Amino acid sequence: ARELEQLIRRLDLIEITSDAWGKLFEQLVDTVVTHATEEETEIFPLAQSFLGEARAKQLDKKFLAAKQRIAQSA
Repeated sequence: ARELEQLIRRLDLIEITSDAWGKLFEQLVDTVVTHATEEETEIFPLAQSFLGEARAKQLDKKFLAAKQRIAQSA
């Protein structure tokens, strides 16, 4: 998460029309995809094994409801 924040701060300092901004944005996208993939393939399965199936399903329902509220407010 810290790396993502740093990349976003760097983007804020660069002119959006510059080549440097585009390259840095591509790096940000790659970092986000890598982070999400790591969560989905490593962290979430590990967390689910500790939480148990029932608790994981409860949390999934809460997550999906929160995600829907955010999407509706955007």
